[in-house]
Amino acid sequence: VLDKVLRKNIGSSRAQLSVQSHPVIPVAQRLRLIREPDARASLEEVYNQFCAERGIEPTALIGKFTDGVNEGLGLKSDDALDAKERRELERATRLKAYTKVCASETASATTLSDVFLEIFPSPETLFPFRRMFAQQWAINCLLQFVFSGAERTPSRVVFDCSNGCVLAPEFRISYNNQG
Repeated sequence: VLDKVLRKNIGSSRAQLSVQSHPVIPVAQRLRLIREPDARASLEEVYNQFCAERGIEPTALIGKFTDGVNEGLGLKSDDALDAKERRELERATRLKAYTKVCASETASATTLSDVFLEIFPSPETLFPFRRMFAQQWAINCLLQFVFSGAERTPSRVVFDCSNGCVLAPEFRISYNNQG
């Protein structure tokens, strides 16, 4: 349905935006068989490869972030804060811990680009891949937001290395108490 809407819109059809559906075979209530291409990779695999090349423990950055958040919230936990102030404090603490991890020498902003440069030998082959990847990732994020999708972890972000299509093998909708 979304693909039809995108094709009918002039701007999205000029940008060649589309949603790719993949065959899914239900086996049981919570078990599905999904066709995945041979040249697929997840963000977690890319990150683990990055860590292996540099001799970094994959959980090191996650531990730094968690420690930063716990340290920031631990100092202020004794204060009597209402719910709104607590949320603002958590948000500010998480942002501070995130920027601290990003500024460290073990993190790299170009990790994904470096992997793409290894896969594609020339800019002429890299450009269409990056364009498709960006479009598919944007559509995937929009769908996750619209349908209140469950958390997105790096292991659940899967993309096809041959053409840049982002797959959503574990697209799950989160429910509230009204269903």
